[in-house]
Parts: sequence; C-alpha cells; structure tokens
Amino acid sequence: MADLFTSIRWWELRPDNTFIETPQISSVQPKLTRVVYSRDSTGRATLYLDGQRQGTAVVKGDFSNWDANYRLALANELTKDRPWLGELHRVAIYNCVFGPGKMACGPQVLYDFREGSGNIIKDVSGRGEPLNLKIANTGAVKWLPGGGLAIRSPVLIASTSPATKLSNFIKQASAITIEACLKPANRTQTGPARIITVSKDTSSRNFTLGQAGGVYDVRLRASSTSLNGLPSLSSPGGDEAARHISASRSEEGDLAVIYFPVGGEVKIKPGVLNEVLKAGWFNPRNGKRTPAQSQQAHTFRTPDEQDWVLLFDQGK
Repeated sequence: MADLFTSIRWWELRPDNTFIETPQISSVQPKLTRVVYSRDSTGRATLYLDGQRQGTAVVKGDFSNWDANYRLALANELTKDRPWLGELHRVAIYNCVFGPGKMACGPQVLYDFREGSGNIIKDVSGRGEPLNLKIANTGAVKWLPGGGLAIRSPVLIASTSPATKLSNFIKQASAITIEACLKPANRTQTGPARIITVSKDTSSRNFTLGQAGGVYDVRLRASSTSLNGLPSLSSPGGDEAARHISASRSEEGDLAVIYFPVGGEVKIKPGVLNEVLKAGWFNPRNGKRTPAQSQQAHTFRTPDEQDWVLLFDQGK
C-alpha cells in the first residue's frame, strides 16, 4: 500500500463515497436452498449454502451453559415477535459435524413435513422421545404436495415441551450441525427472523438460524459467547458488505482510489471522473498493478473476494 500512495498525489484525495454505487449483495435467494451450519468440538464453525462454504468462525469453549429447558421453534421466536415467512422442506439437527457429502451421524431431530394436514409436525428422527411441534394457527400455513410447509403469515410452530434430549446430546458431543432446506418468501425479513431456534426469548438462546435481510445468520451460545449467542456467523452480503467499501477522489476528478477490504463491486457515476483516466487494480498482497476493465455501464468487480484497490489516474 505504501508503494501505491507514494506513486500518486495522495495529498489531493478526499474521502468521498458519493461517486460510487454499490449493488445490494444478497445470499438469500427466493429459491429452494439448503442451509447448513456446523461447529465441531474444537470450536471451528462453518456456514454452507447449497454445499458451498460461505463463512467460517471460531466459537471457543463448550456448551456447558446451555439451558435444557428451552423449547424448539420454527418460523418465529417463542415470544412471537420475530416471524419468518417462506417454505420449509426439511429441518434436521445433529450432534456431529457436516462432512463433504455426508453426515458422521444421524439427526437427533428431523422434520420432513410430509404430514400433509393437521397441526402437528412429527419428529421422524427415531431418536428417543419424539420432539413433535405444534402449529398454533393452521390458517397461517399451507401443507405442500410431496412434503413441505409454506408459512404464509406470522405463526408460532413450537414444541410443547423443552428440547431436553436435543440440548443434552449436543452438550455431550460439544458439536452441532443445523440443516434446513427452505425457500424464503423475500429478502426483507429481519430481526433476524427466526427460521429455527432453541431459545427463551429475543435475548436468551442455545442457538438460532435466522434471516437478516439478505443474509443467513446463526447465533450459537457457548461458554465464550453472550447468552444471545453473539457474535454470530453470517453468510456474505447485506448492507455490511457494501458499507466497508471506501472511496476517495481529487476535487478535479482526475484521480480516484476505491478500497475493497473483502472484494465487491461498484458502479462509477457518470460525469464525476475525467473520462481519459485509466482504471487499474492494485493488489496489496504482492504490490502488482494490472489493468481493470469495466464489466458493463462503468461497473467494476474485484478479481476475487480478497482486498483490492481500484485506482483511476493518468497512467504511465
């Protein structure tokens, strides 16, 4: 980075994000998606979408502070104020970690939504006493042909008894995998909106898989986190992805620098920069500069998802 700024008139640059536009990046798509979150006994946590790794984190400690009295709920918080809308086709929770193409153990609870009618969703895992769920208002949902449940309006779907067997098995293994095959109704649900949760209220939980706008978010309580399971692990996107992109330019518009900490895309507003400027990528990891070509309509996307600098100057 020092080489870059010693080669340009950096003293003329002023912070200014108004000449760029950042697209809304979203991991949440209105299609059937398999969301998987795994945390192994060493604390390594990984979030996958349709088998592709989306993010990792380290959640240190164990689950000794889990509360076995919390109930399991789908599509809402137990306090009924974090509703999620969409389709659920499969929900499974394991006390082992996700492996390439398979699980190392069977699910501790499993819901395949094949009942077709009624207000009870059966736990078909075959593990211990079934942890069945009750739909508080069947008028808010629709059973789907071939298996699946569409949640059309806010509703609480929860176990009538604590998820004791689930909490105890996961505490013993100090490992968890949360799997959900789902189709969100939209990308605007926030809260995060609860998809799957074992919790008490909006600030006390063992774990939650939720949707926060354009991202999936997982909160997992451990001895190193808060009682709310924070910090959480989210898929890429949302407002945060664009917020960290920073730009500077000269008053005359003959020099501009845009910094991408984790990759991304921007569109340069027309008429702000001098049309004769040359665009180039600067790689902070090796100090190399390469030409940058706009994809369409003055839009530039980083070569990968690492940190990059997009420079507009007169060139050599």
